[in-house]
Amino acid sequence: RADALNALNMTVEETLTTLTGFYMDGSAYGADPISQLNHGLQTAFQAEKVYGYADDRVIAGALLHDIGWKLCGYSNNGVDSDVPQDSIAARLGIVSYTSSEELRARHDKVGGTYLRMLGFPDATASIAEGHVQAKRYLTFKESDYYDKLSAGSKRTLAFQGGPMTAEEAAAFEAHPSFELFKDSRRWDEGAKQPALNDVMPTWDYYLAKLEAVLREASDAPVTVRPKPLIESPRSTELLAQWQTVGYVRLKRDEWSSEHELQALRDDVDDLEAKLPEHSRTFEVLDDESVVMSRSERFVDHPRLGTALRRLLTGGTVFQDTVAAKTPGQCQVEQEEGECLPPAMAETSSLVRVVELLNLGAPVALYKEKVNYKRGNGGGGYLPHQDHYVGLGVPQYESPTKRGFLTFVCMIALDASTKENGCPEIAPTTWARKEGWIGYGPTEQDQMPSITDATSTQYRDAKHWGDFKHMGPFIPVEQEAGELLVYDNFQPHRSGANNSPLKRRALFGVFYDPAQVTGRDLRAEYYGNETAPGGRRHDGSKKDGGKANLFHTGRGVVLPEVHLSSS
Repeated sequence: RADALNALNMTVEETLTTLTGFYMDGSAYGADPISQLNHGLQTAFQAEKVYGYADDRVIAGALLHDIGWKLCGYSNNGVDSDVPQDSIAARLGIVSYTSSEELRARHDKVGGTYLRMLGFPDATASIAEGHVQAKRYLTFKESDYYDKLSAGSKRTLAFQGGPMTAEEAAAFEAHPSFELFKDSRRWDEGAKQPALNDVMPTWDYYLAKLEAVLREASDAPVTVRPKPLIESPRSTELLAQWQTVGYVRLKRDEWSSEHELQALRDDVDDLEAKLPEHSRTFEVLDDESVVMSRSERFVDHPRLGTALRRLLTGGTVFQDTVAAKTPGQCQVEQEEGECLPPAMAETSSLVRVVELLNLGAPVALYKEKVNYKRGNGGGGYLPHQDHYVGLGVPQYESPTKRGFLTFVCMIALDASTKENGCPEIAPTTWARKEGWIGYGPTEQDQMPSITDATSTQYRDAKHWGDFKHMGPFIPVEQEAGELLVYDNFQPHRSGANNSPLKRRALFGVFYDPAQVTGRDLRAEYYGNETAPGGRRHDGSKKDGGKANLFHTGRGVVLPEVHLSSS
């Protein structure tokens, strides 16, 4: 490591070497079960991938926002010390002698000053200072914010000046970087998730950004990004849950609105009544009425309502592909003569949720469907995973090389309860990350892969108990508008609808196009499904008209009868 006390005279290379030494020593982040390095990496990740900052000065500030902690506890020979007068901060004269706890509490001022001494621009250094001022502001502004602070953070707040006064808050709100500083505080709060350590970008990834910032030393103002759909720390809570148990659920107000939910319901009603050309399957209920069990492959239908299309394709690679296929301003003329826009200008709320779970990377639509599950006996689904073997996608190898992943998004258009067949999932089984469990014998030591024999066995299965090795299952009841997302390895099932009312669920299944560069999997999938011999050919005749192999309803092939709407 270069001499940290020589901050004003370091070359760029020496600065990067010094910072690397600070962060690669494995030191802990206070009492939290995470290292200083991982805390910084998670903070920078949120700035870039969750909040969308492309300005490397901001990302650098997020990464180094707590550099003051190191300076307040490190002596120049790299030894962590609680003797304040031996610290780098004291020997550089950034702060005068004080207690060790008070010195660390002032890590914002120490960090900001040191970063400027190293040659970082104000846009970077001010984040080290601003994230603590935002803590003071939020304790003044939000009545419950203080109670959310850890015991240690409450103690340091006193040394940092306590909650702001009304006058201080007004001055802080007038600062050009006020929103950025608030964001940085949210990133700080969200950067304490051990479950995310293995999926974050590395120090070397950010090292290149640090070098670029130091060499350019730009004083241009920072353009503050609009807030993301899901702010931190909730964003990293969801990410940690996704990495730990393979599913997340969001209340309607977290990702959508009552207005959008009603628009989706209206579009689904139109889908059933007005779009006979899309793929549909049917079932016969106990009273011999014939009802629709599923509809799918509808987002590119020219008469589809805009709410459904926007939700499922807005901002995805799929929507860009559709736009590219038809030149000119109008992709296709609707019957009424209206022009169907070739692409959605804004990424939809659903796509934003999935991109968050995909660590900020773009996603594409793989398939879409509506499961209708009519009242008084609409069929459920046997326990299963979603196994993709027919498209030549990467397959499971190990818990760290799981192959092709999809994000299965289930939106409850109607309330989903145990009585009407809510989804049930098996997160403890998922967490073992064993890959494809198999559909065969129930003994734990006999879990065959999918074969023609096990598929036949699945067709003949009658009871959930035949697949108990996939569980234990937990029911996930949903209020209307709630979103459940799980990946394709998550074992899931649902019972029949034993209530008198319908229980509709809208599904969008997404994937990361980087897994299969240059391929449109949706086109390939539906091309295979509807071709002669495919499952969706001739009214799903191959599966007896069932919605899929796992459907427990009594399928029927393309009935020429009046459909019940119950």
